[in-house]
Order: sequence, then structure tokens, then C-alpha cells
Amino acid sequence: MIAVLLVFCAMHVDWRPRCFLAKTEKSHLRDLRTKLKGFTKTIDDLEKGLKVKHFSGNDGCKKGWDRFRDYCYYFNKDKKSWFDAERHCQAEDSSLVNIVDENENKFVMTKSKEANAGHFWIGAINWDSGKWIWGSNFEPVKYFKWTPREPNGSGTSIQCVELYPSSDGTWNDHACPTTFAFVCKKHV
Repeated sequence: MIAVLLVFCAMHVDWRPRCFLAKTEKSHLRDLRTKLKGFTKTIDDLEKGLKVKHFSGNDGCKKGWDRFRDYCYYFNKDKKSWFDAERHCQAEDSSLVNIVDENENKFVMTKSKEANAGHFWIGAINWDSGKWIWGSNFEPVKYFKWTPREPNGSGTSIQCVELYPSSDGTWNDHACPTTFAFVCKKHV
């Protein structure tokens, strides 16, 4: 809708211009401001929705990979040690998955269950007692989903993390040479 706004200016005795809007133009202006506020709110709502939208599907991912948010995930059923699994992921320009929040953990758990390959390595490793880092970038792990009474540090001094798909996606520390299926992750 195009509205024409008419402004009337009059010169008064003191030579200062005074402008007056006709009643209908004031009404149109009020309507336009109200509509503009509505459009602004709609745009804000859409932007907020896009920020939290979790994309699922494989748009932008290679065949066999699954998309969640801005990442592609590969659920490999081959059994490998944690280190061999990380090397395999790196050969695919990815790394073992670093899980950053509950929603991502649920996604990984659900897809791991579908793959039906038992436990899955994820990218966390304990190089120094009690200090968990992501093996791909050496950043500290900030989100954890430990199984009750874990981590318990049984086995070797260097521990890696496996995800239990059948136990609500909880995690367990395990000796890194053990072979499990694994999950690779890379940016779209």
C-alpha cells in the first residue's frame, strides 16, 4: 500500500513555519507505524526461530552422512580403537564427534540406536587424570552426560569416551585401545 502524506505548512506572524497534518493523513501515518511494528516483530520472531532451528536431514552432506544444525555426522559401524577411529574420521575431513549440548547428544544417541552397532566412540579423551578434552581441537569438554558412577578411570591411564545408545545416550570412560563403532562430525 502506498500512502501519500500531505503536510501543510503555514507561516505565522513570527516567521516560523508551522506544519499541520490533515486528520486523514495522521490516521494513515498511525496505521503505517502499527503495521511497521508488526512487520518488525514478525522479522524478529523469524530471526529467533532460525537461530534455534535444528536442521535434520542430509542437505549439504555426503551420501550416508546425516545433518544436524550446521554439521554432518557419519555413524560408522566398523569397530576400531579410539585412535584408529579418529584417524579414519580425519581421512574423511572430519573428527570424532564433540558433543556440545543435550540436543546434540540426543541426536547422536538416536542415530546410534538406528545404526544398531553397540557402543560408539565420541571425541573426548583424558590425557591427564581428570581433565577431559576433545581430541580434535584439545578444548576442554564442557558438556558431559556420564552414566552413574562414571567416569571411574578403570583400565589404562589414558581414557577415551564411549556413548551408550541403549542407556539414554550416557557416556562411559573406557580404555582407548578397545574397539567400538564411532561417530565422525564435520562442518557442512
